[in-house]
Formats: sequence, C-alpha cells, structure tokens
Amino acid sequence: MTATTTDIYTGAKEAYLARIDALISGMNGMGDHPVHALRRHARASLDNTAFPDRKNEDWKYTSVRNLLAQSYAEPEITSPTDAPTATPDACTLVFVNGRFNAQGSDPLPEHVWFGTLREALGQSRVAESVQAATQRILSEPLPVFDALAVGLAPDIYVLAVDDNARVEKPVRLVHQRATGDQAVQSNSSLITCVGRGAEIELIEWHASASPGNASYVNASHKMLVGDGATCNVYRLQMTAPDIHLIANTKIFQERDSVAGVYSAELGAKLMRHNLHVLHEGTNITTNLYGVFIAGEGQHTDTQSFIDHAIPHCQSNELYKGILAGNGRGVFNGKIIVRQDAQKTNAFQQNSTLVLSPNAVMDSKPQLEIYADDVRCSHGATIGQLDEEALFYLRSRGLSASRAGALLQKAFVQDVLDHFPNQEIAGTVSKHIDSVMSHISVSGS
Repeated sequence: MTATTTDIYTGAKEAYLARIDALISGMNGMGDHPVHALRRHARASLDNTAFPDRKNEDWKYTSVRNLLAQSYAEPEITSPTDAPTATPDACTLVFVNGRFNAQGSDPLPEHVWFGTLREALGQSRVAESVQAATQRILSEPLPVFDALAVGLAPDIYVLAVDDNARVEKPVRLVHQRATGDQAVQSNSSLITCVGRGAEIELIEWHASASPGNASYVNASHKMLVGDGATCNVYRLQMTAPDIHLIANTKIFQERDSVAGVYSAELGAKLMRHNLHVLHEGTNITTNLYGVFIAGEGQHTDTQSFIDHAIPHCQSNELYKGILAGNGRGVFNGKIIVRQDAQKTNAFQQNSTLVLSPNAVMDSKPQLEIYADDVRCSHGATIGQLDEEALFYLRSRGLSASRAGALLQKAFVQDVLDHFPNQEIAGTVSKHIDSVMSHISVSGS
C-alpha cells in the first residue's frame, strides 16, 4: 500500500519532533540557557505548524513530498575536503555537515569574533548584540524548515563584528557536505551580528562533491545588522546535482544600515532559498540581486520577502535566471509597504531566459502598498533569446553556440554589475560560464 502525502508529512513531523526532544533532554541543567530556549522555540514552532503541500501558496510550485519520504542517516564527523578554488582572498571558516571545522579554517581579523552561542554569551564584547539577536528570533514562530535547522543543528554558531570595525578581507563561510555511502541530512545554524557602524563582506559558499545518494541540507542564517552598519553577503551555491538544499535567511536591519544579498544559485537537484528582510529603523537600504541557472533535472526556487515597516527606506531587487533541458525555476518576491512606511522607494524585477521547450518558469512578483507617499515598481519577463541578436552575431562569423553563450552571459551580467565587490563578481562569473557551457551542450 502506497503511503499518502498526509501519512508521509505526519510521520516526518513526528520523527523530527522526537529528534529535537532527544537533543533537548540531553541539555540537563541548562533549561534557562538561550541555546536551550532556541531549541525549545524551534520545537514549538514545528509542533504548531505543518509541512507545506502544494495547496500552500508559497509552496505551490515546489513539492517537498519526496524530500520528506526519504530516510536519512545522521552525518558523521569528518574532515573537510579541499577548499574551493579560484576564490578571492578571504579569511575562511569551514563547516562540514553543519559542524565548524577548525582544521580547515583561518584565524580571523581582530575585530571579528566566532564561536558557539554558549561561548558568545560569556564574551562581554559580543554578549549584548547576541542577546538582542536571540530575543528577535524568539519573538515569533520560525517557519517549518527554519525550525528544523535551528532545532537539529549540531550547535548554534555566532559570527560577530565589533562596533565601528571595518573588516578589510571578506570572511568566507565554506559549507561542505561529506556523506559517505548513505543519504544523510545535515543541519546548520548561524547567527551573525554586525555592530554599529561596522562594515563586512561575507561569502557564503555551499559546495559538495556528488555523493550519489540524494542527501538533504537544511541551513539557517539569522543576521542582525546594527545602526549605520554595512553587510554584504555573496552567496555562491554549487552543490552537487543530487543534493537537496533548503536555505533560510532572515535579516534584521536597524536604522541607517545597508544590507545586501548577492546570489548565484548554480547547483543542487532541489534548491529553495527563503529570504526575509525586516526593516527596524529609518534610512535603511536593502539590495537583493541574484542569478539562478537550472538544467536537466534541476529545480530552483527563490522566495524573498522585504518588510518595509518604517518610513524613509529603500530596497532594490533584481533576479535573473536561465533554464535549459527540463529545468524548472520559481521566483516569488513579496514586498510589503506598511501604512506608516511613507517615503519608501522599492524596486523589484524578475527576468528569465527559457532555452528549452521543456523548461518551466513560474514567476510571481508581489507588491502590497498600504502607504500613499511611495515610489514602488515590480515586474517579471519570461522569454527566449532574441532571434535578431542571434542572427546579427552569426552574421559576424560566430557559431550558433557561441552567439547563444554571449547573449546568455550578457543577460546575467546586469546582475553581476551590481555586486559591490567586483573581484567576487569575477569569481562568480567564471562559475556561471562553466555551468552555462555545460547546460548549453547537454541540456538545451
């Protein structure tokens, strides 16, 4: 007898709750500790919600049924593999299956602190901002997959930047997967606190060799960007084409801050990025720019939500995608301008090239405005390569494949031009070239 979707979802939820309960029961004598509070909060959030099915509007085009039906082993503690190549000069922190690995990591600059949440709360230089971030996380229920990541992560880590520090080198967070012969589920949880007036660039690098076993990765990243601080996150996702990856990012921005997330989603069998930005002060700027590419057998889904809750803020959002073979792309971008958020400027655009008759793109830009003194726009386009431009390039002696590749690169270059760090943009560009070369040959 085939299990129903309800049976699968119910069974998965019960199993995950039992695993979180086991972690909580193992924290004897720490009932009042924030780590314990976060695990209990994650457990309560999971208990009070359900895994989304296709009737859920935000999950209409992305099914997690097969993901939840799979059985996963616990990941073993392993050594890191080789670090990513062709990357900018940066200080590296390596995580393997959600655990920090000091062996493959670099010493950090003096104004940057890293450690576990337990350690952070004992450090006077970071305790106040970490406590503030923790209280924000505890103030509202966690979405279901975010709750899983926080509840099941081997540990909760903290990256903190001192007030008024300008960190010259980017900090590179390398997330590696080591799975062995069995399909495993790995969870990670990170809290980043950027102090008042500080500046830092983070490179979030998700990489893995192909395990051949459809393993599942669930990541949570909470960020508190303090008054007048600037934090740009460059997210490069190149996991193997049989990995399932769900990433959950939430950014709390305080007044006069600038936060940017610059993404290149280039791998995974199933990739879902839930990105939520909340404005908590005036004169905030949020920049979300991303490229996604999906070829044969790949599904990529970006869900962004920018909450303009305060006046005199702005956001810029541009995502461009290329689909080939039977690749599928989903973009659901929501911007809400609340009643008191006057003088808001918000821009959102999603554009996608579809190179194959079997590729599918579902785009849903959303703009809800409850204020009357704003400047906002949003839109979406889905189309194929311009035949006139192709003809022009071929008339100048280029082959059909070369002409197509040039037009595809020009299409996504607009996103890369918005990256504040063009050295990082160059690194991303090289990986995009490699991926597009592959899908042009095998998946178009």
